[in-house]
Amino acid sequence: MAGLAEAAFFYGLLLIAAVLLVVAGLLALAWWKQSTIAATIACVLVLLVGLLLQPWTAFAPPTSNDPDEAYWLVWIRVASAIWALLVVAGAACLTKVIRRRRLRTHENTA
Repeated sequence: MAGLAEAAFFYGLLLIAAVLLVVAGLLALAWWKQSTIAATIACVLVLLVGLLLQPWTAFAPPTSNDPDEAYWLVWIRVASAIWALLVVAGAACLTKVIRRRRLRTHENTA
C-alpha cells in the first residue's frame, strides 16, 4: 500500500472518528435533556457516517497479504463496531425521547 493511500485511510478514519464523537455527545445530550432535535441530528449523522464508512464491507476477508492493509482493516473494523453501537444507542435514545414526550402530552391533556 502506497503512502498516499495510507494517508487517505488515516484522514478518512480521523474524520469518521470526529463525527462519531460528535454523535456520542449529541446522544448524551439528548438522553440527559430529553431533546428530540439532538437525538434526530445524532441519528442522521450516524446514518451519514454509515454511508461513508460502509461498515458491512469491513468484515470481508482481506484481499491481499499486505501488512499495511491488514493494519488499516483492523482500524476500520473498530470504527465499524463503534458505529454499530452508536446506531443501536441512537435508536434507543430516539425511541425513549419520543415515548417520554408522548407521555407528557397525554398527561397534560388528561
